[in-house]
Amino acid sequence: MMRTARPSVHCTLRVLPLLVALASAVAVADTDLATAPAAQPAGLNLPPLTGVTVYDPTKAMSGLTLDLAQSRKPTLFDMNGRVVRTWHNVRIRDRMRLLDNCNLLAIGRGRRLVEYDWNGNVVWEHRLNGILIHHDVIRMESGNTMFIIQRSDGQTDDIVEVDREGSEIWRWRSGEHMGEAVKRLVRRGEMEITHLNSIRELVDNRLARAGDARFRTGNILVSSRDLNMIFVIDKETKEIVWRFTERLDGQHEAVMIPDGFVNAGNIILFNNRTRRQGSVILEVDPSTDEVVWRYESMGFFSTAKSVEQPLPNGNILVTSSNAGRIFEITRDGEIVWEFVRPYSLRAERYAYDHCPELAKLGPPNEIAVRAPSEHRHIDRALYRWRDRKTKLEMIALRNLKILKKNDGCDSILVPASAELLLHFGLRPFAIEQAGLADYAVRFRLSISPEGSADRSDLVDVTLRPDEELSNQTRVDLRSYTHQWVSLCTDAEAIGEGVPEKTRKFAFWEHLRVIIRGGDEAESQPEDTPLEDLEGFTDEELEVRKQHLKALGYVD
Repeated sequence: MMRTARPSVHCTLRVLPLLVALASAVAVADTDLATAPAAQPAGLNLPPLTGVTVYDPTKAMSGLTLDLAQSRKPTLFDMNGRVVRTWHNVRIRDRMRLLDNCNLLAIGRGRRLVEYDWNGNVVWEHRLNGILIHHDVIRMESGNTMFIIQRSDGQTDDIVEVDREGSEIWRWRSGEHMGEAVKRLVRRGEMEITHLNSIRELVDNRLARAGDARFRTGNILVSSRDLNMIFVIDKETKEIVWRFTERLDGQHEAVMIPDGFVNAGNIILFNNRTRRQGSVILEVDPSTDEVVWRYESMGFFSTAKSVEQPLPNGNILVTSSNAGRIFEITRDGEIVWEFVRPYSLRAERYAYDHCPELAKLGPPNEIAVRAPSEHRHIDRALYRWRDRKTKLEMIALRNLKILKKNDGCDSILVPASAELLLHFGLRPFAIEQAGLADYAVRFRLSISPEGSADRSDLVDVTLRPDEELSNQTRVDLRSYTHQWVSLCTDAEAIGEGVPEKTRKFAFWEHLRVIIRGGDEAESQPEDTPLEDLEGFTDEELEVRKQHLKALGYVD
């Protein structure tokens, strides 16, 4: 049963100093999705912002979002995508969290945990020689630090707790506590059996107050991606006291909704559903194991990584990592904020007064962004050719990813302004070696909308070694926008006595769907050259350049 209560929770507004407003304005992400009006802090006419495609200040839970910029720099963005703070000398390998004292706790490079102060100085670190620390780290109520490691044999994971001096306080070995099935896999020598990817310390909650000892304060909520399971560990006995597995597929980020939030005490998670080709956010009532709320949409899919965060007003912040997209949804599934950018990993939203240094800054100007009626973002994995059977080959002095079969079909969801990038051709050396005097191949690419028996040829080209060896072209897919379609390749040999199978003598390169005006699937952040920005003063251009430097977009 869907619950839709959405109490409004807002932080006290403060005035943002002009210098902070100047330092926070930035242009980011994909210019093809630019829908935002220009953000104009007092006295400065800056270029339009392009990363934020949707923002409804009346419905979104406004705050600052922590994510990565280029070169893996931790960066705080406001609701209009402007940079408020960048830790320039910090590089993050995996998880990062902004603590209540404004320090940054993270899994850093060099297989270590690091805590930085507001100015980027290292104030604490912890290393385990030769051991991989991965996926998650939390600062506990006691002040200790808990994290996940992969055991040196590479088979299973441990959860480790250390104090401020680095002394080990507690350890949980998944290979010993996850049942006979895991132990059998260990004995068989399987690798990466458990793949733990999130941990949370349970605090006071409605279930514990009702007498359910499984969810008492201090127990640990865990997600195991490769076992498709979330579970709770009793901190004292180290036994698994609750588990949930229903239809999970490579899930991430099991979180108990805190007291004071909508549906407090329920557990929410990001179910990647790689096999289903469509992700879903699930909310489970752990007292009944009933799924009480879910979110999915046609264009939503991340094959790996990704997180969700419950917000105080009932909204959910979602990071679709493989798509480079962060978005906020209401309980009715309405997207009230969306930020499209190339570096999204595990974003987290913080209140404007989350910690003392943020409180000093106060909230920036919040400018509503209304997407055009036809706007619908489609996560990249849904419009990529998913035939993984490719191999790298050298053809005509170029390394190409070649499909192992010349005939095959794939279903994709077509984004707006899409084109299909094609490259196919002959292998003249192989044809010559086989002694084929008269050899030709007819290459065809056909398309069929989902549920339709009609199939149309997008490409029908015959190549001969003495005429043309290869063909590179783009096919316009705009008439199929927001439709699921089936695309099929075929390469038919032509001529008497020639081998019917064309694999040795012809090739299809890995197909790619791209966005007109730029390859979104492979894009790197680009920005308008400074000299092309007519009408801006030298001072404005210099400010803009510094903002881009802060993001790492320019040297």
